[in-house]
Amino acid sequence: GYRPILDAFKTFAGDDPCCGGRKNGRCCRESTESTQADDAGQQNGQQGEDAGLQNGFQTAEEPNTDSEHVFPRELVERKPPSLRIDSKGGKWFRPVTTIELKRILKEFPLAKIICGNTEIGVERKYKNLQCPVLISLQGIAELSDIRSTPTGFEIGAAATMTDILREIGVAESCLEGSKCETLRAIADQLKWFG
Repeated sequence: GYRPILDAFKTFAGDDPCCGGRKNGRCCRESTESTQADDAGQQNGQQGEDAGLQNGFQTAEEPNTDSEHVFPRELVERKPPSLRIDSKGGKWFRPVTTIELKRILKEFPLAKIICGNTEIGVERKYKNLQCPVLISLQGIAELSDIRSTPTGFEIGAAATMTDILREIGVAESCLEGSKCETLRAIADQLKWFG
């Protein structure tokens, strides 16, 4: 239910400081401006430790924008291992080198190579295609590369459409209009699939 969600969000927020109308006979949130009720320094019906409240809400310190949240170096540098999953329905591989990919293809020449799920998902759902062995290219870094060369672009077989479109956008801002026609045509076609 909602209780675990509520409990999870409580780690990001403090308890509600509202008095619930128990002080001075009215809710501290009904006031739209701070008032000094007496010489003791009451504000919005609150005293003592609650005197820092404005209109029932605790005033927060300005966030420190000088420091960024640093992503753990161990996770940035982590190289995912090769993976093989065997089940009664088939096998799934995620090699991390092209040499490993060739070895798997030699052992399973009818394996389906996948990058994402678009076509395989359609074929399995609507054409009842059986895929006992699947090989994901997502773990092979060089197959996800997109490089600009003196003669054009090299786009890896596992490069995502998002990455390709981003690189095309960067290239279009750097190249003359006539040199971008092929890139624009590729981008126009990719928009139909994304």
